[in-house]
Amino acid sequence: MANASHTSAVRMCPAIAQPTIRRENTSTTTAR
Repeated sequence: MANASHTSAVRMCPAIAQPTIRRENTSTTTAR
């Protein structure tokens, strides 16, 4: 469900979703 919601957010506001994905990606890289 969360994944579908995230996809919907990307479709609705890709400009806002992009930075969010970048933050998540950075967090994952830092965790590694």
